[in-house]
Amino acid sequence: MDVMSTALSGMQQAQGTLEKTAQRIALAGTNQAPGDSVDLSTEMVNLIGARQQFSTNARVAHVADKMQKSLIDMMG
Repeated sequence: MDVMSTALSGMQQAQGTLEKTAQRIALAGTNQAPGDSVDLSTEMVNLIGARQQFSTNARVAHVADKMQKSLIDMMG
């Protein structure tokens, strides 16, 4: 698997985590919330983790792109 595919997969996973967490937060305090209650501190940790995961994978993609451009420049 190449680096860009791995980074994209990680970004998609982070987006999924963000969407699920946002949905749980939006349902907090309503009768529609799954389970007994929503722990907002845990959900905030999940949001921060998803943001960090997305950011890290975006940086990996950026560095991989720069490396590929440098390699093409060296060969050309």
